[in-house]
Amino acid sequence: MLQFINQFTFRKWVEISMPTQVTAGRAAASLALRVLRGVLGGLARNGTVSLRDIDRAIALIEKGTVELDQAYAKTHQRAVENAEQSLLAIAEAEIEEEREGGQHNHKGMRSDPLSRLLALPLEPMFYSKPVGFERKWLAAYFATARQLIGPQFISYDAECKAIIQSMLQAHGPSLNWDMIYAERRTISLMRRVFGALVGKLSDGKGVTTWTNLMAQPAPDGTMPSEEQISLVRETILTFFRTLPTAT
Repeated sequence: MLQFINQFTFRKWVEISMPTQVTAGRAAASLALRVLRGVLGGLARNGTVSLRDIDRAIALIEKGTVELDQAYAKTHQRAVENAEQSLLAIAEAEIEEEREGGQHNHKGMRSDPLSRLLALPLEPMFYSKPVGFERKWLAAYFATARQLIGPQFISYDAECKAIIQSMLQAHGPSLNWDMIYAERRTISLMRRVFGALVGKLSDGKGVTTWTNLMAQPAPDGTMPSEEQISLVRETILTFFRTLPTAT
């Protein structure tokens, strides 16, 4: 295993992190309030609403009309996209801090370590000449990976956080990402996570879904080319093939 780590220089596959989305409870509360605000806006007269209007709005929401379902879906999508972009900015700041020799960011380790593992194969592409894939497109990559992996993503995320927590208890402030990547439990998890992703990237329908979802613009309007999207896919396939067997 040490030979593999030296050969592929795991240190060069590091330093990408993206905290997870807002908690489910807060996201649900925010979504409900946004929809309520929209309904009340339609009932308002001269910019004001009465208690009766509020009761009517609540009753309308409880009925779950098609229009409200669509409003929920659109609001949820906007909330997810905004969260991913803002958290990506935090992650990039964290990466730069580590590159400059800052202290280990254990908060980042706890918040969303699974996304960090997902970004591991792409790290060399950020610094290649020409750049193979830009960090600003990571939000689309993370969202695509979550969708392709499916419901199992939640349990993988919980397992990853449990690994980090146990290693923090064992190693304390000295814990770093190189140690995490070399941990046998992490390797075992990566084989399952990337195995699930590779399974979808190896069939026609999965490749089509991958290509469509990855072609989402960043906040500046740019998006990866078809060639870059294909290169990321090939990079993930190669990374999975070269992962060592956990012992």
